[in-house]
Amino acid sequence: MRCAPPPAAGAAPWAAQGERSPSVGTASCASELAPHAHHADRRGFAAMWLFWRTRNRFSIEELRYLTDQLQKIHVVYEANKEFVVEALRSIAELMIYGDQHDPLFFEFFMEKQIMGEFARILRISKLSRVSLQLLQTMSIMIQNLRNEHSIYYIFSNEHINFLITYSFDFQIDEMLSYYISFLRAISGKLNKNTISLLVKTKNVHI
Repeated sequence: MRCAPPPAAGAAPWAAQGERSPSVGTASCASELAPHAHHADRRGFAAMWLFWRTRNRFSIEELRYLTDQLQKIHVVYEANKEFVVEALRSIAELMIYGDQHDPLFFEFFMEKQIMGEFARILRISKLSRVSLQLLQTMSIMIQNLRNEHSIYYIFSNEHINFLITYSFDFQIDEMLSYYISFLRAISGKLNKNTISLLVKTKNVHI
């Protein structure tokens, strides 16, 4: 039932309702607004939860939490894709923060083989949004990591070659753009020491 439109100037407040009492029209509007109020409450609780969850997000504990949750995922689908995308984005931020402030972040990254976790997520997901975020995560990490040890680890890891040769859906224009940015990030870190770390692979046809 729709709420009644405002009455014309000079008309009785309930005229638009066909001479019904004002209380009927008010109750009808309230019944329609109730679900919206319920959703607003849910959004409020979600925002509060997010606020408390992210207060100490630049920590090893946060990186451990995200990694543990990703490892529990066996299929990426509509219901959990938002978490996966956010986890991939947050891990990139945490690794850049750790690169500048605390080497324990990258030690954890290596210990838990998070590069392998990235590759696994790509294998079990058919959603383009997850693929896009993974490419962006890798591009941001490679571009911003300053520690040579970190770059050496990423480039010498077999998973980087898996990502380079993976059959992304290049029919999606945005996918092609993200993939090119990923390759540019890699090329920006190549020198006489790092180029030998990349294993030769078959050509990728775009």
